[in-house]
Amino acid sequence: MDIYPDLRREKMTIWLRTSKHCHKVKDDFNSVFYIEGAVPDLFSNLGFDTRRVLRKVAPGIGQEKEVIEISPGRTLDPRKYMSALDFFEGYGKREFYNVDLPLDHRYMVDRGITPMSFVEWDDGWKNLDDESFPALRVLNLDVKTIGRREMRSPIDHLTFDDEKISGDEEGILEELHRGLKRYDPDVIITNGGDSFIIPYLYYRGELLDMELDIGREPSLHLPKDGSSHESYGRVIYRPKPQMLKGRIHIDAASSFMYSQSGLEGVFEISKLAKIPPQKMARYSPGRAVDYMEIEVALEKGYIIPWKKNMVEDFKSLKKLLKADRGGITYVPKVGVHEGVEKVDFASMYPSLIVRYNISPDTIGCNCGDDRYVPELGYSICKARKGLIPQTIEPVLERRKRYKELSQRDDVYSRKAKALKWLLVTCFGYTGYKKARFSKIEVHESITAYGRETILDAAEIAMDMGYEVIHGIVDSLWLKGETEGIPIFLERVNHATGIELEHEGTYRWVVFTPSKGDRTVGVPTRYFGVLDDVLEVKGLHLKRHDTPRFFKEVQKKMLDRLIDGDFDVGLKECLEVVKEAHVKLRGREVCRDDLVFTKKFSGRSGLSDVSAAYLRYKDAGVNIHPGQKVKYVVKREGRKEAKERVSTEHYQEETYDTKFYEKYLFAVAEEVTAPLGWWREDVERWVKQG
Repeated sequence: MDIYPDLRREKMTIWLRTSKHCHKVKDDFNSVFYIEGAVPDLFSNLGFDTRRVLRKVAPGIGQEKEVIEISPGRTLDPRKYMSALDFFEGYGKREFYNVDLPLDHRYMVDRGITPMSFVEWDDGWKNLDDESFPALRVLNLDVKTIGRREMRSPIDHLTFDDEKISGDEEGILEELHRGLKRYDPDVIITNGGDSFIIPYLYYRGELLDMELDIGREPSLHLPKDGSSHESYGRVIYRPKPQMLKGRIHIDAASSFMYSQSGLEGVFEISKLAKIPPQKMARYSPGRAVDYMEIEVALEKGYIIPWKKNMVEDFKSLKKLLKADRGGITYVPKVGVHEGVEKVDFASMYPSLIVRYNISPDTIGCNCGDDRYVPELGYSICKARKGLIPQTIEPVLERRKRYKELSQRDDVYSRKAKALKWLLVTCFGYTGYKKARFSKIEVHESITAYGRETILDAAEIAMDMGYEVIHGIVDSLWLKGETEGIPIFLERVNHATGIELEHEGTYRWVVFTPSKGDRTVGVPTRYFGVLDDVLEVKGLHLKRHDTPRFFKEVQKKMLDRLIDGDFDVGLKECLEVVKEAHVKLRGREVCRDDLVFTKKFSGRSGLSDVSAAYLRYKDAGVNIHPGQKVKYVVKREGRKEAKERVSTEHYQEETYDTKFYEKYLFAVAEEVTAPLGWWREDVERWVKQG
């Protein structure tokens, strides 16, 4: 269930769950690493064994190189000794290998074991079963404070699942101890445990001079500080992880994998990546891909450089313009379309990686048994299986099997969803500058094959008489006979080697216009009835920051259109907007239903989000870049934050009705514009009709 290095005792700690008890095991592990050049005196003085060996450096296709193997003979963190080496001798001119690989991951790869799997321990390890789901005791833990949710507020009550524990604070904490012994949970799930609940409980215990043991050992894993980082233009904040020893703590509020696929998904990726589940719950899918690639590299006999040293090949401007492109997009035709077929390629980019053997260690090969990337001309080796295809192919096969089994058990559906995120990420990770095995030419080759594949599919569709209504990266919307789709799929699968699937038939689908040009459709914003189910993409209804009131308005409007009678439905939509407008003007809308929830980027300015940040700050609440703020617009455009927005910390019921009226018409226009009614038309009808 859990594994971590005990650097004080220089051993690995492993927690095992049997049918009756939880056991802690200590095991020796030799943290071997490698350097180039002469043996530093520091390592000789420490008594480390050293020898010269030949090793392959990942990723690459060159010859082996001579390096020095440093064998401490015990469990230690090599990075600590790198810092010492830098202090005494400097290491700027040296190359180091395997020094930053996580010890828990290295240990499991070396011993051939995986987290959350049945094993046998008898002075050594044996994996018994990699598929079964362990029977673990799961406990939901929550805490309510008296007053604001902050450290200085006393505890009002705790909840264990549905059991409420109240009374004086000391009694509550004592019952926490007794409850943990009584339940003896293996997994504790919180909502905000990293950012508040766990540190808060320890803090309240310190005030009362009480020692809390929320884990099976008194201390936590050494916590890192919270951090903010930018990814694809979004600022993301990760709170300081509060990881228990001997128990798995999952904070639902800060775990992407748990929110998407539940415990089954977290455990599934934990197994594949050999990452302890408590860590995996806090990691991104990209981190899991990195660990999986490291495992394959180690099994292939590679040593892993400390810092990424692969650079982009030189390109002319002409080649750069040709290479630096994404997937194909067919601009959708604005308006209503009936009888449309939706098809998409199953895991297109990962499948292309495997089919064409695209990997940093295969691209640029000139062994004579090569293929060449369309448009770009990069050579790719066909003789040797690349590191990334070798990593991804088992995941593709596993997800396909889970999708088939999901018809019988929803557990497999959640596992398949977790693997979907892994596969989605593996493509982007090939071009991520900080990824250990990324190389931009790999990324460019995948998108080049992707463009060729979708164009081949579209050409086959048109040859068969279908009209391409819309297309984006790996999906096509086709107008034509449903009966011909099986033959179309068969032809595309044969021509491309990538599996194309029929997602379903739209009774009708509506593509919305761009704000800048009303004749041009937005590829990622549409709605329709797909196999009798309303499908909505990109509208305010699906946005996380949209206030509840406007989500409900847009949902009511879309419900009026489901039967496909757009003349009657449009009139009913306008009535919905009119009713909402009356409520706004009469201040009949609850303030809580007008709350915007947006992320603070860390940038100052005159935006409503910046104003909300200042109001949080005035209330003594520290907001980090990437965290969310909640606010209601009081008076649009005011410079003073307290005049501009209101937050949850202040009892202010007022709101700017004119601002929210404009927002209402913008929300309504997304539905009515494709039907010929623009914002000004809706506003005129509502106010005069």
